[in-house]
Amino acid sequence: MRADSDDDRAIQLQVAPLVDPRFRTMVALVMEPADSTYSLLPNFEAATRKLNSGLPRDVTKEKILSACKDVVDRHGLADTVGIDLKHTHFGMPAGQVLAEVQDPWRKESRMWPQAFTESLTPFAFALIDGKWQPYEFVADCEEAKLGLVEVQQKPDFLKELATLLQHFGVQDILGFHVLHRTFLEDAGVGGTMETPGEKPEELLLRPNSPELQHDLAKLLGQSAQVMWMWGRRGHLKHGCGVCVCFHCGSHCKGHK
Repeated sequence: MRADSDDDRAIQLQVAPLVDPRFRTMVALVMEPADSTYSLLPNFEAATRKLNSGLPRDVTKEKILSACKDVVDRHGLADTVGIDLKHTHFGMPAGQVLAEVQDPWRKESRMWPQAFTESLTPFAFALIDGKWQPYEFVADCEEAKLGLVEVQQKPDFLKELATLLQHFGVQDILGFHVLHRTFLEDAGVGGTMETPGEKPEELLLRPNSPELQHDLAKLLGQSAQVMWMWGRRGHLKHGCGVCVCFHCGSHCKGHK
């Protein structure tokens, strides 16, 4: 049997258990999907409603995101992770996960339910049952693999972010996202725009641009910023890059 090389060991994805002394809960970074994870996430409307108008009086969205930025910066992960708004898009068939396939030549990515395989790398994590559990994956993406390894090497980040989100009571709507779409960010003004794809259970991600936002706003209804990034990549607007999710019409009514 061939021994693992240094490169092999560098990209092995292990679970990193931690103890959060403040909340007395185990915090772990889980690599493989669980069928229940996606179904436990809030829908788009519920997540945006809580973040924008459902917080306690003494807590603001800006205060929470500023505190998240401090945690990300303190652990040197500003170019590796963003904070995202967890939300579902449609029902997930049993045994499948929401997986992304990138197309650099077309400057787009598409996501749809797929059977889990070893080629998929988790990149979006939600704090569920005291663990960081994955709910979105990407196929054959070296950038995601390297970013995930870097996060694994920062166990205190996992603990501190979990503690922070629980402190503000937003662990049900906010999580972290391993950045892996440089080819889209470099093609636009920083970040991506997420819209319905060609099929009922498909999402299309494209480079963010004022022109695309303007055109889509004429056709689509509700939209919201769903990811915040603070690294050197991409255009910064009010201290963050922009990932926008558009929901509207009969197609998006299925995004629950």
